[in-house]
Amino acid sequence: MSIKTDIKPGIMGYKDVKIVCPICKTIETIQIPEIVVKESSSLTTIQVPRYRVCEHVIIPFIDKNFNVRGYQKVDYVIISDKHNEPRISIDNISLFSIKINIDYLLFVHLLYAIFHRYRVLILIDDKLYHKKQDLNIFLNYIFNNIFESEISIELKGVFKKKKDDYKEFIILDGKKVRNFKFANYDFSFEESLIKEFYSELEDKKSIINLGNRIREVNILCQKILKIYQQEGEGLRRSIIINHIENTHFVRISKNYLNFLIEVIKEYFNVEIVLAKDLLGDKLCEMWGNHL
Repeated sequence: MSIKTDIKPGIMGYKDVKIVCPICKTIETIQIPEIVVKESSSLTTIQVPRYRVCEHVIIPFIDKNFNVRGYQKVDYVIISDKHNEPRISIDNISLFSIKINIDYLLFVHLLYAIFHRYRVLILIDDKLYHKKQDLNIFLNYIFNNIFESEISIELKGVFKKKKDDYKEFIILDGKKVRNFKFANYDFSFEESLIKEFYSELEDKKSIINLGNRIREVNILCQKILKIYQQEGEGLRRSIIINHIENTHFVRISKNYLNFLIEVIKEYFNVEIVLAKDLLGDKLCEMWGNHL
């Protein structure tokens, strides 16, 4: 069975569209293919899925100038995927002292470990004892029902007495990584997520945004797996990219697609075999390989 999309092959142009959730007023700019709007006879209606902008499904009406003219009311949403609905409250947690005292590389390495199905131990200074619960809530929120993970948190003073319990864990201690060596791995994607998380000063917004990006990785991996199950070996990059960009309004660079395929291999234990796609690779070079 072939995957068909509504977007014609060729170089695809994109336009920024500013979305304001009519319910919670969250503002986010998304990119949509120009051809979708140009081929519409009047206003274009798209469905922005949950967690693309915020926790709500949003259906904007977009005019020929790529301005939102209004929004359609959504009365009810059927939840079919377990990873679509985090149920952990983050209303009362504070991450300021955690961001100040924990090097961002620890969380970069943590994302790598989770995407590759490793067990992880995070070591924190004894002075952060009072923040251990907030850190637990934060980690549960961003990974809960998305990527199954085994993450333990220990104070450094306590760890000295329990070293033997964590021989099979990747141990993260600030910038340091114990029990594991990275083999020329490119951390560009993980770094981009964590740097964005650290730069956002509002705790709740930074947690929601990071959770959304991690959720996006899971959703796109699941989508690629479905396409691969239908197409089989010999699937071309361009087919995957066109299909995802047409249905999810997410720009997929060659680097991002390679990262997703790596996650599928290591976390989902499925190796995606792609056909050599000279045209698709050329288009990726023309679009750029930015994450």
